[in-house]
Amino acid sequence: RKMRTRSRQKNKGYWSRYYEASESAWPMAVHSLGFNRTPPNAKNPMLKHPWHHWMDADEGRSLPTLTLVHVIRGSGVFSSKESGELEVPSGSLIFAFPNVRHSYFCKKETGWEDEWVEVEAAAILPVLAKVGVTSEKPIVRLGDSPRLLRQFRRLFDYARIGAGEGSLAACAYETIVTALEELKGIRSTASAVENMRMRLGGDVTAPVSSVATAATATGRSASWMRTAFRRETGLSPKRYQLQQ
Repeated sequence: RKMRTRSRQKNKGYWSRYYEASESAWPMAVHSLGFNRTPPNAKNPMLKHPWHHWMDADEGRSLPTLTLVHVIRGSGVFSSKESGELEVPSGSLIFAFPNVRHSYFCKKETGWEDEWVEVEAAAILPVLAKVGVTSEKPIVRLGDSPRLLRQFRRLFDYARIGAGEGSLAACAYETIVTALEELKGIRSTASAVENMRMRLGGDVTAPVSSVATAATATGRSASWMRTAFRRETGLSPKRYQLQQ
């Protein structure tokens, strides 16, 4: 597999690699990866990309591959015919689906920091469908994820040292799996917190007297639930119960 384009900026705000993977036998072959560090009021970061990946707000772009974009800080907007225009808050994952014309940009007032990996789509699309990530719902709010940050750093290190196609594909697959595992954990937490809310008074037909009793009924410990509940709602379980 030949490297198609090698793109670098002299500053530390942008780094990328692009690969020719059309003849690859690997189901998760990497086509591109990199990161943007775009400060507020900066020029459109997409203008730094090579012509075959460049897009503007009006025309967008369509790729035959799947691109996972992790927005670390800042905020932006994603748009496609399938999804409409969607807000992209800090800590989001963008899944740019194959053959879907789309565009995404950071907001000028916030800028953003993002990192991405673009891969062959066939192996991962069935998995995305099972977790409810579709071209109509391509944005997932993840929040802070040190684990995913570490995995992207590992992927970039592989690319920098010129790792072989198979090793790079395996690391890219692990990166996407990490993102999906983080998503699964968040959804599991959200489900447990919603169950807790109902037991603390949201469902008046089955109220409970204590936080510990309610947490046990959800299958979680009281200490775990207090932390998760406050993170999800901004309130302690007891404060929420009193408000109810």
